Amino acid sequence: MTSQRHHHTLLTKQTNNNTRQKRIWDLLRHLPTFMFRFLRLLSFVFFLLPAFVVFLYHYFACDRIAVYYGLKGAIGENGERMWLSRHYLDMYGSRTHVNGNTTEKKKKPVVIFLTGGAWIIGYRMWGCLLARALVPFGILVIIPDYRNFPKVNIKGMVDDVDMSIQWVLDHVEEYGGDGKRVVLVGQSAGAHIGGVVVAKKVLDWIRQQQQQQSYQRGQGGNEEDCRHLKSTYSPHQLCGFITTSS
Repeated sequence: MTSQRHHHTLLTKQTNNNTRQKRIWDLLRHLPTFMFRFLRLLSFVFFLLPAFVVFLYHYFACDRIAVYYGLKGAIGENGERMWLSRHYLDMYGSRTHVNGNTTEKKKKPVVIFLTGGAWIIGYRMWGCLLARALVPFGILVIIPDYRNFPKVNIKGMVDDVDMSIQWVLDHVEEYGGDGKRVVLVGQSAGAHIGGVVVAKKVLDWIRQQQQQQSYQRGQGGNEEDCRHLKSTYSPHQLCGFITTSS
C-alpha cells in the first residue's frame, strides 16, 4: 500500500514537471511573435507622436474656452463636485475674427458637436480638429462633454447632452453665437445620443400639442408632466441634425 502511494506521488510530480516545462516552452516559443508585435506597436506610437504633439498643441493653444453647463455648485448622486464634473463644454471661435475684421459684430452660426467613443471613452477633446477646420469660416463650434458608461447608462448620457443643448440655446449669444442658427452634429456614439435627444424632444412637442388641442376642445388634459426630458427648448430651435459614422 505504501509503495503504491509512493509510486502515485512520483507520477504526480513527474506530470507536474512535464506540465511546467510545457508551459515554459510555449512561452519561449511565442516570445519572438510577442516581441515583434510589441516593437510594431512602439513604432506605430513613435511615428504618430508628431501628430499627437500637434493635436495637443492646438487643443491648448487655440481659441478655446471651457464652460460649465451643469448646475452651479451641484453635487451629483455619486458625490462628484462641480470642478470634477464631466458637465463642461469646449467653445471654439468666440474670440476669432474672420479675415482679421475686428469691427464686424455679426453673430456666428453655431455647431454643437457630440463626439463618439463607444459610449465608454467619449471626451470633448476628440472634436478639436473639427473645430480647427470650421472656426476659420466664422463658425462657433461647441463640443459638450458627457458622462460615459459605466458611470451612467444611456439615460444619463442623454440627460447630459440635453442639458448642454439647453445651455447653448440660452447663453450662446453671450459669446457671439447666433441662437437662431444652431445645428446639432453627432459622430458615432454621439450621433446615437443626439438622435435619442432629438427624438424625445419631438415626442415631447407632439404630446404638448395634443394636450393644447384637448384644452381648446374643452376636453381637459393630463395635468401630470409626462415629458421625456427636463429641458424647455423646442426642437424647432435646432436648424438641423447631422450624423456621421453612426
